[in-house]
This record gives sequence, structure tokens and C-alpha cells, in this order.
Amino acid sequence: MNRFEGENTQGRNNDVKDSGFGFIIGFAFLAVIYIIAQVFSLLPN
Repeated sequence: MNRFEGENTQGRNNDVKDSGFGFIIGFAFLAVIYIIAQVFSLLPN
């Protein structure tokens, strides 16, 4: 145990779930930006 962490520390078993959740949120954000750009590019000038 790391001496700087203290007594009540969070387990490391949520790291994969948290990183996957962050990846999905980031991908969804970029996808929404891309979809908005495509919609504006299809509009008549």
C-alpha cells in the first residue's frame, strides 16, 4: 500500500470501466461535432 494514499482508498478495479466511459464520451462528442458540420455543409449556400 502506498503510504501517501491513506486508509480509505478507492479500488483499482474501476479503472477499465472509467477509461472506457471516458473514451465513449469523447467519441460521442467528436461525432456530434462532425454531424453538425456535415449538416451545415449540406445546407444550400
